[in-house]
Amino acid sequence: LGGGITGLSAAFYLEKAGAKNISIIECSALGGKMLTLKDNDFLVEAGPDSFITLKPHAVNLVEELGLSDELIQPKTSKFHILNHGKMLSSPKGLNMMVPTDMESFMQSELFTADGKERVLQEKNIPTRESDEDESFASFISRRFGLEMLRKYAEPLFGGIYATPSEELSMQATFPQFLQMEKKFGSLTAAVENQPKQTESNIQNRSPFVGLKNGIHSLADALMKSLKETQFVNKTIETLYIDRSKNAFTIGFSDGTTLEADQVIMALPVVAAQKLMANISADAAELLSQFTVSSSKIVTLAYKKFDIDSDVNATGFVAVRNGSQKMTASTWSSEKWPFRAPDNVLLARCFYNGNDVVDEVSDIQRAHKELAEIIHIKAKNPLRTWSYHWKNALPQYKVGHLQRVTALENMVEQIPNFQLAGSYLRGVGIPDCIRQGKEAAERLVMN
Repeated sequence: LGGGITGLSAAFYLEKAGAKNISIIECSALGGKMLTLKDNDFLVEAGPDSFITLKPHAVNLVEELGLSDELIQPKTSKFHILNHGKMLSSPKGLNMMVPTDMESFMQSELFTADGKERVLQEKNIPTRESDEDESFASFISRRFGLEMLRKYAEPLFGGIYATPSEELSMQATFPQFLQMEKKFGSLTAAVENQPKQTESNIQNRSPFVGLKNGIHSLADALMKSLKETQFVNKTIETLYIDRSKNAFTIGFSDGTTLEADQVIMALPVVAAQKLMANISADAAELLSQFTVSSSKIVTLAYKKFDIDSDVNATGFVAVRNGSQKMTASTWSSEKWPFRAPDNVLLARCFYNGNDVVDEVSDIQRAHKELAEIIHIKAKNPLRTWSYHWKNALPQYKVGHLQRVTALENMVEQIPNFQLAGSYLRGVGIPDCIRQGKEAAERLVMN
């Protein structure tokens, strides 16, 4: 159930295992948030524009689908931080908030002298004795100070998880930081114990890759590879289980039904919670505790000669201290090749989905704010695109893994049934692919 990247991946790996008679249901938007628009000379990403290579599942799937030649590297890793309306270069050499280029760090305008001194004291901060979950804000401010949290870590990482840093679970999102603190006593010591790398490797390395024809080309390739799978573009209203047969009946909004021997529910958490009510009331109740947020992405195009700023960077993230509502802007034309005509800036502007007014007003606001930030002289953008992802971003709040484990224990009691999705154990594309694959493997194993 569900035609996002998790559901598509589950079907792919079910077919690889020899399964037959597979259906993907609710597939009006195959690929989910992996949505790419090709509009004349523009290639616009409406959702994610890349995936991380440190987690192998997306790269492995790309290779299995024969798309390796489509992988592209960012043209630059340089980005800015917007602080009180002023764009500042990100300090070079920050590795997990630890300065590795001391000269660049000490010269940075982003931090005050006291803030820099507090960061350098991280190696002397005692470790936390408790093994209970901790918020991202608590961990970063405890180890590096409030300035590092507010001016760097929060703007840079906050958008990934769409959760306030005071509520974001460290165990569910950055467990490696907790492990480093426990093993080495500090993140500074952990970085000092890493293998040394040459300057050229540090400068050229990017853990993220995109796809030449857009991120949706991965979903397209997955769909084309499925030979034993039918696509049922209907809205699911009900899901029942006949425990005497361990089989399922799926009811659709048009009054028809479909019988199924096994089910992988790879729907967004709000839809999953509704359908679980007839399968397991306890699991449905627990699913109601998983929260979501919304996002708005407005993409604008401008002639570069209308911009009085250097835009040779991937964009900027914003510290939450200015009047602007924009939380970040990715400059797709500068970050990736094959995204826009020469001498045109293609800028994606990100907003909290709760700040949405209407499409026209949101575009006007994005133009006004971006024009003030990077000094755009044009009265209007060349082109505009707008996407609202309503209740689509799962939030990983403190205690998240405990809730997931409890939910998984409940689901284990339901025969021939699996849950998978970005609200469970990872929001990124590699995580979703892994969860779809693991759900398929568990069904086959059973």
